[in-house]
Amino acid sequence: MMIPAQTLTTSSVTPSLRFFISASLQELTEERLVARSVIQNLGHACVMFEMGARPHPPQSLYRFYIQQSQVFVGIYYQRYGWIAPNMTLSGLEDEYRLAAHLPQLIYIKEPSPRREPRLTQLLDTIRATATHPKTFSTLEELRQLLHADLVQLNQQPPPALSESKPAVIPQLPAALTSLIGRDDEIAAVRTLLLQGERLVTLVGPGGVGKTRIAAEVARGLELQLADGVHFISLTTLSDPAMLLPSIARSFGLLESSSRPLMESLLEYLYPKKLLLVLDGFEGILPAAPWVSELLGKAPGLQILITSRAVLRIFGERDFAVSPLQLPPSGADFAQLSQSEAVRLFVERAAAVNPNFSLTAENAPIVGEICRRLDGLPLAIELAAARIKVLQPKALLQRLSNRLKTLTDGPRDLPERQRTLRDAIEWSYRLLSAQEQRLFTCMAVFVAGSNLEAVEAVCHDETDLDLLDEVIGLVEKSLVVQTQPSLEPRFSMLETIREFALEKLELSGQAPKRREIHAAYYLELAEAANAGRIGPQQIGWLERLDLEQANHRAALTWLIANQKATEALRLASSLRWFWDLRGQFSEGWRWLQDALALPGEVPPLIRANALMGLGVLLWRQGNYTTARPLMEESLALRRAHGDLEGIANALQNLGNLTTHLGDFASARTYQDENLSIRRRLGEKSNLADALFSRGNLALVEGKLSEAKSLYLESLAAYTEVGDALGLPFVVVNLAEVARLRGDYPAAQTLGEDAMRRAEQLGDRLRLANALQSLGLTARDQGQLDEAEAKLQQSLAIYRELGHGLKIGFVSSELGTVMLQKGRLAAARQLLEEGLRTHNSLGLKPGVAYGLLGLAETALREGNLAEAKEYLRSGFPMAYQTTDHLTIVRYLETLALLLLHSNPIQSARLFGAAQVIRQKNEVVVTPAEQPTLQAGLHQLSRVFDKQTLEQLKQEGLELDLATSYLEMLD
Repeated sequence: MMIPAQTLTTSSVTPSLRFFISASLQELTEERLVARSVIQNLGHACVMFEMGARPHPPQSLYRFYIQQSQVFVGIYYQRYGWIAPNMTLSGLEDEYRLAAHLPQLIYIKEPSPRREPRLTQLLDTIRATATHPKTFSTLEELRQLLHADLVQLNQQPPPALSESKPAVIPQLPAALTSLIGRDDEIAAVRTLLLQGERLVTLVGPGGVGKTRIAAEVARGLELQLADGVHFISLTTLSDPAMLLPSIARSFGLLESSSRPLMESLLEYLYPKKLLLVLDGFEGILPAAPWVSELLGKAPGLQILITSRAVLRIFGERDFAVSPLQLPPSGADFAQLSQSEAVRLFVERAAAVNPNFSLTAENAPIVGEICRRLDGLPLAIELAAARIKVLQPKALLQRLSNRLKTLTDGPRDLPERQRTLRDAIEWSYRLLSAQEQRLFTCMAVFVAGSNLEAVEAVCHDETDLDLLDEVIGLVEKSLVVQTQPSLEPRFSMLETIREFALEKLELSGQAPKRREIHAAYYLELAEAANAGRIGPQQIGWLERLDLEQANHRAALTWLIANQKATEALRLASSLRWFWDLRGQFSEGWRWLQDALALPGEVPPLIRANALMGLGVLLWRQGNYTTARPLMEESLALRRAHGDLEGIANALQNLGNLTTHLGDFASARTYQDENLSIRRRLGEKSNLADALFSRGNLALVEGKLSEAKSLYLESLAAYTEVGDALGLPFVVVNLAEVARLRGDYPAAQTLGEDAMRRAEQLGDRLRLANALQSLGLTARDQGQLDEAEAKLQQSLAIYRELGHGLKIGFVSSELGTVMLQKGRLAAARQLLEEGLRTHNSLGLKPGVAYGLLGLAETALREGNLAEAKEYLRSGFPMAYQTTDHLTIVRYLETLALLLLHSNPIQSARLFGAAQVIRQKNEVVVTPAEQPTLQAGLHQLSRVFDKQTLEQLKQEGLELDLATSYLEMLD
């Protein structure tokens, strides 16, 4: 950044910074001396000046000095500087690029009639950033400018030395090897984006280096954009419909039950200024119109795409990525050693054979190898890996034979793709027959697999130790080994996998391998489903995350081949995973497609699928469609006497009807479910049943019953080690304590639930705990704390797209705003909650929201509006027997009638008091002042005996009719 110069006194400077000065010694010696003088006079250190006058310091040395510096000073005039051997840019430009993460002070000497073209390009790049360099013509001008900037710089907190390291960008793929060449392409693409291009597509054949260039472009722009960069790999996708879900999940946004995914994405992206990198778009080209829509409605968004084909949409700026720079024919050693392609070959060859180096003897041969491979990075890297066993001359001879195939290759393929195909074909030919079969078989895996999966699917392709064979493929650069968890995974670059898939199809083994692959992943999903409750559940969840692409491939094959039973088993087993990960629409789409397949399916397998589809539709708020599916599933279970399945169906139907406010049906379902679970005696399922039944008791206001059920559930969850179930039951015990007025217990339990959620890294459970803590603070009148906790909770629920919770927390946050006297904010939040619950058809949520709006209107003095809200909401609260909400309706109407009908007001206070006592609903510290003020007002109208008599009369009111009559 360029610090604006201001006139400040020297005494304000804190002598603590290290400055790196970059300038050409040949033409700017005096300017360097001036800069050193100013810096040192202000008590700072000049890092590079302490080296002495070395015109071209080694790159490793100045890299080290830059890392030890805290501020970069660049002074430029006419010379670009010397380009050292094995470099494509001068030390002057390299220093500037290496210091991109530091605060920068840039000074350009003018006029400059003989400025070299490369320096002009560098200065154009500098001006295109937010650096805003300053110009000077005399030494005195430079002295004044630098002095003013240094004084201003010291008014800011000094950057720590740790900031001198390149920023870590977790969104970008880590570079495991150095990038050779590509400086011009990276600079050109960055310039396009800095100049305002909204959509840039890097186009080129597979293996040309598009992904690496895109990552480096993004890495250099992260600090230039307010919201940074975001990298998303699309290489495993083949369904265009998965583009938006993939983008949303990468931002932590999950599908909403109440709005289209595109709308949620646009709401998130609209205020952002960021670069989105979409890598490997060629597999989902029909999704291109969505890219246009994102750009059209998110003005601060820029998108950088890598693809083997242009998107052909309006506003696209395509940028062709060419192969690496090749040496000319007859090049001498110096020219060969500076060639990008040769440098890549030499570095990768030395990595596998430390004794290899470029010599005058082998340089022409290496140059010819690179030319034969058309400078394609992947082909060069594959060839260089053979230097472990072959000399360059022998390598060239083998490669020369393979290139005959290139010349006669299919004309309908791009020329460079034919070259790459030949390079892979050549590597494939070097494998043994058993290695070839294993390599071809491994193409069936999408996004890789672990060794167990390879053994299960490909065990009959080799007589040797399969691990040794897989490692051999890794060493030959045809398979990549990674370790995202405790066990290694093996995958192929997508270009190589395409080649292997062709070989698999030609071998006639593709149907067999895909069938074995699908069977393995069906078995894996069923094992994960069986282990999802208990101490191994987190491990299974992480395993399913890694294998999602393989499960998609298995489902695709099973459905395409009309394997209805297997498809339904697989999709049903993955339902819990889709549910926990918020991937509702993907899950119900697979289940729906599998259910539509022809053929007979065992009834219980169909029942499983119907229940899974119903649950996922319910999560999206489609209660109307979900309930009959669940009821059909229950009927099938009853017809076949499947007690376990009956209990599962009853529990899900009980949960659904609880949310709908149909407490009578919910009670019937949950009581039968709990009875079956007690008979079966399986602890993990019993814990779930107890928890669900406790939830019904809680919303009915039966706090003692709820607590008893939760404590029994807690014991069962603890016994089986269910880490996912424990946070939920703990937070609901906190709710019971809060509603009873035991705020210390509520706080302790809420904090315990939050710790458990944080340990799991589970956002849903964390939001639940924050919600409970926010309500505990609200009830005690700790309104700032309540607002902070509920805002955090609401933000997470919005990310997850949890419609039910968004509605309730919006309304609850609205009540906090109401207590703080922020009536406009209260109304906005309460209306949002009401809209959400109305759209889902959830009566308890609608009643809660209408009550909050009535209280707001009453506080505003709008009595007529308050009456209408009460008139609309009370019947719903009364029908659902929601005692907690009923009490608040009674007391709100009592406050409204204080002056116009004090008799009825007193009766309503009496009715509310009895319901509170009967259901252990305490008056919270936050409610107490308002209710006491109301009763005090009545005590001024009636004597004590009369007031108590009127309150007693409230016990005899027929609330179903009397309440509405009082509103007339």
